[in-house]
Amino acid sequence: MNRREAIKRVSMMLGVAISSPIVVSILEGCNTKKELGWFPKFFNEDQAILVAELSETILPKTDTPGAKDIGGDAFIDHMVRRIYTQEEQQTFLDGLVEVNKMSEDIGNELFINLEKNQQNQVVEKLDQ
Repeated sequence: MNRREAIKRVSMMLGVAISSPIVVSILEGCNTKKELGWFPKFFNEDQAILVAELSETILPKTDTPGAKDIGGDAFIDHMVRRIYTQEEQQTFLDGLVEVNKMSEDIGNELFINLEKNQQNQVVEKLDQ
C-alpha cells in the first residue's frame, strides 16, 4: 500500500459515521500506559493515545517516518477540534469506542494492547 492510498483509507475510516448508543471509557482497564509527547487539546489522553496507535498502524514507520513521527496524531486532534461540528466530533469519539469493541472481539484487549498483526486486523475490518 502506498502513502496516498493509506491517507485515503485514513480519511475514509475517520469519516465513517459509527454510532454507539453508550459512550464508554476509551481505554478502561488499560494495563500499559503509553506516552504521547504532545498535549491533546480535544481528546483526553487515553483517546489521543488510541488515535496515535491507530494512525501509526495505518502509516507505520518504515524507512520513512510513520504517522507519529510526522505528528499525524496531533494533526488529527487539531482537525477534529477545529473543523468538525459537535455532531461529527461525537461520531468520531463513538468510532473510537467502536474500535476498542472490535479489538476486544479480535484479541480480548484494547487496541493499544493488541499485537501489531491484530491491530492490522482491526484496521482492515474498519476498512471493509
